[in-house]
Amino acid sequence: WDITDSHDLALIYNYYDGTQDRSSDSDPDEFEFANHFYKKGSESETYTAIFRSQWTDAFSTEFYFTDSRMDDAQVTVGPKDMGDHQINVDGFNNVVYLGADDSRQANNLFTDSQVLKISGQFLAGDHVISGGYERENLEVFNIFVQHSRGGEWDYYDDSGANPVACDALDAQGRWDDPLCSTSGIDKFVLGRPSRVYYGSAGTTNNAQDAAANYENVLNAVFLQDEIYFPNSDFTLTAGLRYEWFTSDDTPNYNEALSTAIGIRNDSGIDGLNVLMPRVGLNWGIKDDLTLRGGIGLFSGGNPNVWLSNAWSRDGVTNVQPNIRYQNLGNPSIFDGGIPLEPGRIGGAIPTELFDIVANTGVDSGSTFFNNLIDPNYEQPQEWKVSLGATWDMPWAGITADFDYMYTVLEKGVIIQDVSQEHVPGNDTLAGAPIYTAIAGAGQENLMLTNARNDGTAHVLSMVFKKSWDWGMDLMLGYAYTDANDISPMSSFTAGTSFDNLATNDINNPRSAQSNYNVRNRLTLDMRYARDFWGDNTTRFTVIGYYGEGQPGSYTTRSEDVLVVDQSRRHLLYVPTGAGDPNVSFDPGFDLF
Repeated sequence: WDITDSHDLALIYNYYDGTQDRSSDSDPDEFEFANHFYKKGSESETYTAIFRSQWTDAFSTEFYFTDSRMDDAQVTVGPKDMGDHQINVDGFNNVVYLGADDSRQANNLFTDSQVLKISGQFLAGDHVISGGYERENLEVFNIFVQHSRGGEWDYYDDSGANPVACDALDAQGRWDDPLCSTSGIDKFVLGRPSRVYYGSAGTTNNAQDAAANYENVLNAVFLQDEIYFPNSDFTLTAGLRYEWFTSDDTPNYNEALSTAIGIRNDSGIDGLNVLMPRVGLNWGIKDDLTLRGGIGLFSGGNPNVWLSNAWSRDGVTNVQPNIRYQNLGNPSIFDGGIPLEPGRIGGAIPTELFDIVANTGVDSGSTFFNNLIDPNYEQPQEWKVSLGATWDMPWAGITADFDYMYTVLEKGVIIQDVSQEHVPGNDTLAGAPIYTAIAGAGQENLMLTNARNDGTAHVLSMVFKKSWDWGMDLMLGYAYTDANDISPMSSFTAGTSFDNLATNDINNPRSAQSNYNVRNRLTLDMRYARDFWGDNTTRFTVIGYYGEGQPGSYTTRSEDVLVVDQSRRHLLYVPTGAGDPNVSFDPGFDLF
């Protein structure tokens, strides 16, 4: 709406609603029945208002406000009160899944983000001075309570060494025969789980009470001066941006956990701040050659759910106990060996687990499977240095862009298990640290913190463009990337982000090739447009790319040497030969 010649107003409304059916566990060694799938739905609604004013020939302002609400839900396809039953087949790695996936029994994220931006621009000779203030108010309601409706029931396969005669027996027969061991299917048929998980809100056993509900405000002020030197067609831009968080919300204090690990678990993000200087240049060296570059500090972009885990997994709000029934003789649910809370078969909860959750409160918090934020956590930041050029080549009307960017990631986000420690001198012969459980510190208490080491990335790209008068546009691009990071942080959950990292040092990983690195990539964009019928334009587009696969690592399984209760994530040590002093070879081991 052009209110006057000097003022205009824009109002924008967007709405989106969509769902997608997804599998939960679909690796080659996994099979899931249809009731283990889930629906991922997202509904978003956005209101935006932009008011621009040209007060004088030299001074203009812009007022921007948007309110964006997003409701993201993940709902199991099967019965919501049916637990997640995981049955091992032919060993430990092959698993059959049925029932509601353990991570979708109570899973919903709602965010309301309100962004206000007030900016102004002033022309003074060869200077363009701009500045302003931004404020993002974010409200988060995140319910992620695993195992809350029916729990997770695991049935391990112990039948690998059975005598042949055991094959002729039924499940009960193998259970009764002292020479036989039962398979995962046998245990499922007999109602004898190896391990059961259950989770809900402490005291109430109502999953809704375990949701993370918090609010924070990200403030920013910025000032920039863009200077143009007309005699040399050179533009220099320099500016500062300062961001800081404010929040009155902190996770619930868990005295038992804080005492056990020696770190308070109720740290939030109030006061996080970063000052970001930036300088850029653009130089028209010749009519057909332009040089550009810059250096600056940048921050932001980390998912809020990484922070919200500290609210929803504090050991008081969201309690996640489990019982290893394999260590208790594998009692059965059918003969009262495992008393159950009322509920359907396959969805009822062991009374003992239900009571653990009911009896957990502020004064009796759990010291197992918790998340927290490091009290000394700082905002991650990246230094970026770039240099590029655009050249109108003298051959065939081709335009070429060449760009190089170097990035250093400082204070990157990682997850540490503060329930384990490395005692100096307790190392493998090859020098890898051996971690052991800290007495009385619980298990898998995972802390969001900053990496001690920096990540780096080199990106080199070339783009060639050509247009023909008869309607064809062609673009061919190549990019080379060499990116290293400390942790890929591949999941919204702390546990998965901690586990999905191949390393030799779980709590202090070194910089290594990024999981997301695509070293070489070619891109093609070809477009043709022509008015075949009157002034109606028809367009044809062909887009293609070729890229190298993402990197992988060889790892070894070691549950009791390098780390407590984790496996298959330690970088494989490759012997130098038969005489390698770091390796003990079994007699008859095939060295070649």
